[in-house]
Amino acid sequence: MPDKIIRDPIHGYIKIEEPYIKNIVDHPLFQRLRRIEQTSMRVLYPSAHHDRFSHSLGTYHLGKKAFHYFVKNIEADLNIHVQNKELIKHSFLVACLLHDIGHSPFSHTFEKFFERQLDFNTMGENFKPKTILLHQCVQKAYQENIKDSSSQELFHSDFLSGNVGYGSPHEKMSSLIVLECFSEILKEHFPPVDLDMIVRSIIGCTYYHFDMSNRDLCQKYGIRNCLIRLLNSEIIDVDKLDYLNRDMTFAGYDNVLIDTERLLSSLSAVWINDDELHCRLMQPAYRKNALSVVENAIRAKSSINQWIYNHHAVSCEQALFVEAFFECVSKEAICPKVGCEHRDNCVKNHHSCIQIDSERISVFTNDKDVFINSIFSANAIKGSISCNGYNFTLLSDDDIHCIFKRHPYLQSVQEILCRNKRRKAIWKSDEELSSISNKVCGHLSIDNLNTSIHETIQGESRERSFFDISRLFPSVQSKIWTLKLSKNNTPIENDKILILFGRDDSEKACVFSRFSDLVLHEIDESKKNAPCEYLLYAASDNVLSLRENYRFIKEIANLFSKKPVRT
Repeated sequence: MPDKIIRDPIHGYIKIEEPYIKNIVDHPLFQRLRRIEQTSMRVLYPSAHHDRFSHSLGTYHLGKKAFHYFVKNIEADLNIHVQNKELIKHSFLVACLLHDIGHSPFSHTFEKFFERQLDFNTMGENFKPKTILLHQCVQKAYQENIKDSSSQELFHSDFLSGNVGYGSPHEKMSSLIVLECFSEILKEHFPPVDLDMIVRSIIGCTYYHFDMSNRDLCQKYGIRNCLIRLLNSEIIDVDKLDYLNRDMTFAGYDNVLIDTERLLSSLSAVWINDDELHCRLMQPAYRKNALSVVENAIRAKSSINQWIYNHHAVSCEQALFVEAFFECVSKEAICPKVGCEHRDNCVKNHHSCIQIDSERISVFTNDKDVFINSIFSANAIKGSISCNGYNFTLLSDDDIHCIFKRHPYLQSVQEILCRNKRRKAIWKSDEELSSISNKVCGHLSIDNLNTSIHETIQGESRERSFFDISRLFPSVQSKIWTLKLSKNNTPIENDKILILFGRDDSEKACVFSRFSDLVLHEIDESKKNAPCEYLLYAASDNVLSLRENYRFIKEIANLFSKKPVRT
């Protein structure tokens, strides 16, 4: 099979070598990414219809450039010759290509459900669901596929952090899929790779617990740590560079240009003295000619966080999908299997029955948690699972839509299917609330509003995304909901970005500074991660003519200063 040349609207022509096409890109698990939405922002930008498939190809393309320039520049700047270059190169590029292989449907919207996994290997006649944290699944898969005892010990020490382990849920799921589904393929049909480095790069787990007094180990793991950070880190990496440019382009969001070629061509590294560890650590750095591009990347991430990823419409859309899913799951919690000898027992006593065969796992349950855990599992992604009449194979966005369409009468599903039935936010941003406050209230702000809402509904269940507060205030003539949104801001840590100015040959050391020390003006990191409450009203309700009259907003503000009437 020859190499492939793919035309990409972001990076131009992307060349993918034959082993990657044959063993990874053409694999059903990778093709599954065509049906995983890259973002949830189409409610705001209808043209942003791109997927994790194209993003993964773009990350691979930038990874090739990053590796090439990194190796070239550290040889010149640090006089370091990279050992086992081909092995490290292929390991890094495989990680770039597979870093999102375990993403959940609708990307980040549902990935929190990955944190709990059902252990189907323990299921028997008297089935009781066993909950296993996802990081434990990764740890187990690592031990089964990487037999080297020293690597296992080092990974165990580096990976486990408290009780959650490194990486976000989708990153840990991606690592699990790589270990369980691609390890044999990579060993038998691929150029030599370091599976340990691939897993670490995907979850962002650097090498740390090694003998730092050994200079050879410091250089070996230092190079690997730089590459890990160039895929998954709090600084600028190839994953961010692709999705920032891709998301802005498909959204039509004209912000700042990120010159990836100039940025990656300046990629190098420096040695940093760590006084606490009494050793030298290698960190990625950028030469001084890329200073302006570094600043553009930081600004772009900050801006897209505030005005796209955390836009109220996007956040409400994500909450609505979760709300609809919970409503549908509640309706599905019953064993429909005709002829099942356990059916009556399942329905009456809230039990589950499991059927396991060599091809797929079948689950029949009226337990909502079992239903959710069955769907959002590694088994549903990498194979096939039947749950309450649904067949989930290579879990994707389509499967969630299928669940929704089975219950079109539910309010939340109707809001998804019909735009004019959606709840709308009374104010659309912190800035608008501040403006309204100055005009009609004089005291209303995000902080005191959040406090008032929390005190008002204290003791009420907040398991659901939307909380109906109208019943607490009989005087209100319209249905009003409060929606708690936690802003998911992950700004680029500019104090961890190093700028290389040259080499001081007299001291045999690099001259560098932290980016945050060089920029005199503060770079806005958008809003902090504090949760925010929005008030919403029914779109079809004509009571709220908010654009013409602010009196209702003042009434709402005054209501939260009074003790609510509970009915």
